[in-house]
Amino acid sequence: MSNNPSRVSQFFQELKRRRVFRVAAVYLGSAFVILEASEMVFPRLVLPDWSITLVMVLLGIGFPVAIIFSWIFDKTEAGIVRTETQTLSKPAEADQSNELESHKAATPSAEINAKSIAVLPFSSINKSKDDEVLCDGITENILTHLAKIGSMKVVSRTSVMQYKNTTKSIREIGNELEVASILEGSVQRAGDRIRITGQLIATESDEHLWADSYDKDYVDIFEIQSDVAQKIASALHTTLSPEEQKRITEEKPTTNMEAYDYFLKGIHLWHTSYTKDGNQQAVEMFDKATGLDPDFATAYARSAFVSVVLYVIPTWDHTPERLERAKTALDKANALDPDHPDTHRANGLYAQATNKLENAHEEYEKAFKIQPNDYDTPLLIAGVYEQLGNWTKAEEYFKLTYEISPRDIDPAIKLGRFYNFMGDNEKSEYYLKHAISYHPEQEAPYCFLALSYINSLGDTAQARQLLDQAGSVVLNPDSEILLYPKFHIEIYERDFSAAKMVAREHKKHDKGSLLLGYCYFYADETELVQEEFFNLASYYEDILKKDPADQVSLGKLGFIMAVLGKNKKALDFVTRADSLVPLSKDQSRFGLGVQLDLTHAYIVLNMFGPAIEKLKYFINNPGFTKEWDLRLDPIYDSLRDNPEFQKLIAEGD
Repeated sequence: MSNNPSRVSQFFQELKRRRVFRVAAVYLGSAFVILEASEMVFPRLVLPDWSITLVMVLLGIGFPVAIIFSWIFDKTEAGIVRTETQTLSKPAEADQSNELESHKAATPSAEINAKSIAVLPFSSINKSKDDEVLCDGITENILTHLAKIGSMKVVSRTSVMQYKNTTKSIREIGNELEVASILEGSVQRAGDRIRITGQLIATESDEHLWADSYDKDYVDIFEIQSDVAQKIASALHTTLSPEEQKRITEEKPTTNMEAYDYFLKGIHLWHTSYTKDGNQQAVEMFDKATGLDPDFATAYARSAFVSVVLYVIPTWDHTPERLERAKTALDKANALDPDHPDTHRANGLYAQATNKLENAHEEYEKAFKIQPNDYDTPLLIAGVYEQLGNWTKAEEYFKLTYEISPRDIDPAIKLGRFYNFMGDNEKSEYYLKHAISYHPEQEAPYCFLALSYINSLGDTAQARQLLDQAGSVVLNPDSEILLYPKFHIEIYERDFSAAKMVAREHKKHDKGSLLLGYCYFYADETELVQEEFFNLASYYEDILKKDPADQVSLGKLGFIMAVLGKNKKALDFVTRADSLVPLSKDQSRFGLGVQLDLTHAYIVLNMFGPAIEKLKYFINNPGFTKEWDLRLDPIYDSLRDNPEFQKLIAEGD
């Protein structure tokens, strides 16, 4: 009996979370208005008396239907989606260490930093698409200015964007984000004039700490944003250092406002479209901005950064032309404004993509020094340490990004993947479920949690169940990123027919995908194997003609040539790839991915000694190849009777 009050309380909390009470109130209010209108209008329309009774009956029937739908579904920016169950936001077996206790979802801290602030998305008075982009740009620029102030805690853009058009109170938002103050505002643009209003509110008391409005020319928008940041700092009793004051007041990226509009469109695409096309369009917007203003340094830097992103993802635009395009834009940014944090970040990502890790680290640290409240930069630093195999430092910076912005999807995903990499399944599951609980519409955390279930636990059933759940709530259930774990589920369960269907879909996204070739290889479909891998060989050889040092292509060709029976060529590609990406040089997922291709090539070539040596490294060191991969993946079938392989699996138990 002692548990009953708790259960009743939890039930009412769930009713509140799913907004059932709100829907009921709105429905009853609307029903009352409809009945009042019916009694006034129906007699004038000479409708029979029973017509009002019919309306009452229909409204009565509709009430339970509305309640049921409010329990099951929720209205989000992505449209109507199934309401996420509360179990995902707090896993039953979450790690209870002090580290995780301090980051429980939506639980206000005992002591909230008095200089902590969230900048809510500014609202558009005109409600146009262009003004929405402008509002998001103003929100980001004010955040960027505030991120330069070291003594303040500033919640990131991703965390605040979920409150766009929210009906939650300032106090509710403050509790969820654990901040002492919130800035909200509105924007209205009319031709070359702009009106911006802003108010800073204490989350606990609803007291207005500062409020102002600006009616100025659009070209003065940079001055407005700078003034808002300074007024906020003053209202929160924050003294700016001379360097911080200079960074906030002197930045004026362009005088060409048409160029600035294109720049904002590029920023909007970068933040809202996580696809190859979306990133390409972002680069085009940045390039249009620099076309109108050849001195627009930050537009060059952003163009370079996104071009490197397009280059480093193998299935997007991993070509020498894309890398050269990034270098051209980067050279312009360095010539115009070498000390801007965007320039440093672009320099760092380019250096990282070209295996100059020390240079990358140096550039990222410079950017972080200028913007100590920015979570993107320590996330990049963590990636460098991961490549270098410095796991302690990598964890430190991954955790730092999460502490800066615990409600963002990227820090939670990266931390979850890191712990999976390190073999800590409980922490991995905790952080990936955390990402899902706050961002159920995004595909990535489902993908990585499913892969964690597969390779760490060998639990394909749980992985399948998770992906089925994802299919009903994510924005893009046919996303390429979800196909990868789906493929591994079918392969590990030896359903090659189902795996082929998934592989064919994957190939539509990635012409260089080897998944279909693996299916034919496992199913001993010789003719199809030869045809598929012959075409893939041509694909990767064309890439090598343009970039002879492309590690990904060399690794893929090592395996492809082994399958085609061209052993000498296979060994040549394997040797070249191994010399470019030795385990001592790159221990990240990228480097280990190349090494895994080489391992598979050795297996096909019946060179079991070198293959097992690489597998020993995978099993005994951090990485994504786990014991259950060795147990379930058909690629290792030829090693099943090998004593060294059996010993390796036993060591993983």
